[in-house]
Amino acid sequence: MAPDLLCYKTYDTPKTAFERVVASKYVLKQSKGRLKKQYQALDPFKLK
Repeated sequence: MAPDLLCYKTYDTPKTAFERVVASKYVLKQSKGRLKKQYQALDPFKLK
């Protein structure tokens, strides 16, 4: 390996499980809509 050759790794930005499901093309739009409603109704302070 040549010493002047550099390799830079780039990573995607981290996503929550919810964001990955909503971005997936394999999940039905109806399911995404239900999940979005449920996600918006969540209160992080009440979850504790």
